[in-house]
This record gives sequence, structure tokens and C-alpha cells, in this order.
Amino acid sequence: MRSFLFALAALGLLLAPSTATAQSPPVTMANPSQYAADVANLMSRRGVAPLREIYNLMFGATLPANIEAALIAYERAIDGNTAVIGRVVETTTLADSFRSIYMYHYFGNNAWIFTRLDFVRISETEWALSTTAFSSEWSGVVSTTTPGFSSR
Repeated sequence: MRSFLFALAALGLLLAPSTATAQSPPVTMANPSQYAADVANLMSRRGVAPLREIYNLMFGATLPANIEAALIAYERAIDGNTAVIGRVVETTTLADSFRSIYMYHYFGNNAWIFTRLDFVRISETEWALSTTAFSSEWSGVVSTTTPGFSSR
């Protein structure tokens, strides 16, 4: 009887959904400014599709519901238009260890988006993308800075 219960418990553990998920490898690059410029250029032509691709790299195929809903809302608002204005508007750096790069895109009518990409240095020659934020409101993406930040 004891071995039957053990086998039943083992079978239950095998069939139970896993709560742990594999972490995706970080998105890394040598030059965050160039990476952000490339993302800004792609967003000018393709709307939020490049953001969706970044989030898929960070989270996998299934995005958190709030991110998915926000991306869909912007996709509908942009509706395939190219950006009338698209640019990197600000870069802030803390001790050459943390960098935030802000972008702005205007797609006409009532469709605009502010985007922030945050990077952390992981070696002397490499940075990793740590956070991505986007909103139609500047206050939704802006990060408070400290006196140690420098703007470039």
C-alpha cells in the first residue's frame, strides 16, 4: 500500500503544472545608444512591433496580460501608419553602469508613444537590456534621476 501511495504521489508531481519557468538569456549589446537608435528607427516604420519583439525576447512567447493589452491598444491606434516624428530624445547615465534612453514617436492624429529602454553594464564591453517601458504619457516612462546622473 505504501509503494502504491508513493507511485501515486510521484505521478501527481509529474502531471502537475510547473510553477518555475526558464529565464530567457538577457538581451545584450556593445553599444546601447546604437541599439536604441535602431529600435527608434524600426518603431518609426513598424510601430510597436519592435517593442513586441523585445518583450518576446525578455518574457518568451506569452507576454504578461498588461503588456499584451497595451501593445494591442497601440497597434490599433497606430493602425499601420509610419511615424511623422521618431527620435531618441534623452540619454541619462549613472556612473557608466546604468543607462536610460528615452524615445518619442508620433504617428499622426492621437497616436504617440514615449519609450524608455534601461541598460546595465555587465562587462567592460557589454550591456544588457534590463527594462523597457512605454506610455502615451511622459510621466508613465520617466525615471527619477539622482545627482549622479549625467545627460548626454
